Amino acid sequence: MRMLWSSDHHTLHNNTPTAHILGNLDTFLFKDHDMAKVDIVLFGGDFFERMVERPNPDMYRVEEWASSSFSKIKKCKAVPPLVIFLAGTESHDMGQPGHFKFIAPEGLDFRYIDKLCIETYPQFDGLSIMYVPDNMGNKTPDEVWELALQVLSESGLEKVDLIAFHGAFDFQLVSQARHKAHLLERWETIVKYAIFAGHIHTPVQKGKLYTSGSFDRDKHGEEHPKGGYCVDLDLKTGKFNPVFWENKNALPYLTMAVSPDIAPEQLVVDIHAFIKKRKMPANSHLRVQGGKADIVNPVISVLSHDYPHIRFKADNALNKEIEVDDELFDSKVYEGITISRQNIEGSLLSEIDDKLKKHNISEAEALEVLREFL
Repeated sequence: MRMLWSSDHHTLHNNTPTAHILGNLDTFLFKDHDMAKVDIVLFGGDFFERMVERPNPDMYRVEEWASSSFSKIKKCKAVPPLVIFLAGTESHDMGQPGHFKFIAPEGLDFRYIDKLCIETYPQFDGLSIMYVPDNMGNKTPDEVWELALQVLSESGLEKVDLIAFHGAFDFQLVSQARHKAHLLERWETIVKYAIFAGHIHTPVQKGKLYTSGSFDRDKHGEEHPKGGYCVDLDLKTGKFNPVFWENKNALPYLTMAVSPDIAPEQLVVDIHAFIKKRKMPANSHLRVQGGKADIVNPVISVLSHDYPHIRFKADNALNKEIEVDDELFDSKVYEGITISRQNIEGSLLSEIDDKLKKHNISEAEALEVLREFL
């Protein structure tokens, strides 16, 4: 059995053109692999970046791509591969991949899976796959795990061969966001060969976990390889061979570090040289990191006219912002702190410590004034 896995394509994105993503996906499916040898094409969630209103030219592009690709897959051999879309994060997919069932031609086995379930495939020697979509009614990771055990018990299986998963595992997130993460050690106990997971955009292989990361780039900080997996599995012999396929045409989002005291003339020379050396294609993104805002910002504003095919971004001390991924923050678990006489002293002192030292004011003196005020 051969499976092609890819995840987190994020078509309809505002940064990376949908046509670029779909073109790379065509290369993955039809140029770099022989579809006549493929049995399952599995999309691991977040095929879309957002919901759009019609008419939308990029949605039309996606639908045209789906119609053409499904027809090619159907014609590749007598029994065409299964085409499976796993539901991703609700804020991205919003159920839109399910509409592809109206595009899929008759005779193509198309499936959209938005519930935790197990499917067994007799045509592949009884291959069993557990599908775990994201955002299942805002269930906690513990509740999702309990549901998985229930579904496993109902199926009469102790383990499944593969798990297709959209969600994050604990080691992939910062400590503040781990309340939304799953425990890899748990899930490894119920799978024989591998867990293929989406959602986190950085590829990683740990134990039985294989995450391809996002299929293409859509923001800075992702200069690592992008792509998918070609997986060969023979249940009779137990041979399992997952091979990472790199999307070498993933859109460049490059970072150029500059010194804090760089002069504008030198910055112009350095940016020209950086772009020339890397032969950056249309729609590339270049982040200039470091330098002073009053130097960097005017320079990249002027150069954006010289390089209209490149999108520039300044990242320096005066305009740098901390970006928080909304998917990793849940207001339901945030607990505000009520300021009272009992905790105000400690709260304020931690915030004004530097100012006290600057004016040679001791903590005792500051507290005396505060208490008099209160």
